[in-house]
Formats: sequence, structure tokens, C-alpha cells
Amino acid sequence: MSDTRPRTHAVPRHAIEGMRESDDQLIGMVTALAAQLAVTRERLDTVERLAEAAGLFGPDAVDRYVPDERAQGARDTIRQTLIDRIFRPIRDAAARTARAFEEPRR
Repeated sequence: MSDTRPRTHAVPRHAIEGMRESDDQLIGMVTALAAQLAVTRERLDTVERLAEAAGLFGPDAVDRYVPDERAQGARDTIRQTLIDRIFRPIRDAAARTARAFEEPRR
């Protein structure tokens, strides 16, 4: 039996031939951000619908929620991971440039 669950991780992109590296990096960043946002919105919608159907709470309770220190720490970690993933193309390009300058010149 095959797994019918939706994929929740990104597939690596391939550079677009003939495109400037900076433009390709921007497309990579926007694509990663859009993918993460789509997955998050779908999951949030699922949780809200399940909670409301079970009589636990509705979307208004989510809007009123204030995280405690532990929850905020977890959110901060998630946010940093997301930022790292979105800006990875620029960070990787900067590292490649730095390595090119560090290599001995012939």
C-alpha cells in the first residue's frame, strides 16, 4: 500500500540555465517561503477544523492565545529555522564567494 500523505518537505531546486545567480537565489528564497507558508496554512486549517468539530475550540481561541515562555522559545526556534532555510541561497553564495577569495591564486 502506498503512502498517500502529502509531502511536507522541500525538493531541492535546480538552477535555471542562463539566469543571473542573484535572480536564481531570489526565486529559491521565494519558493521556499511559499512552500513553507502553504504547508503551515494547511496544517493550521486542519487543526482548527478538528478542534472545532470535537468541540474543543474554534479559530477565535487561536487568535486570543498568548504563548508562555516555553512555547515562545519553541516558536523562536521554529522561526530561526525558517529564516535559515529561506536565506540559504544567499548564505551559500556568500560562502562560495569567500572560498574563492581564500583559494591560492595561480
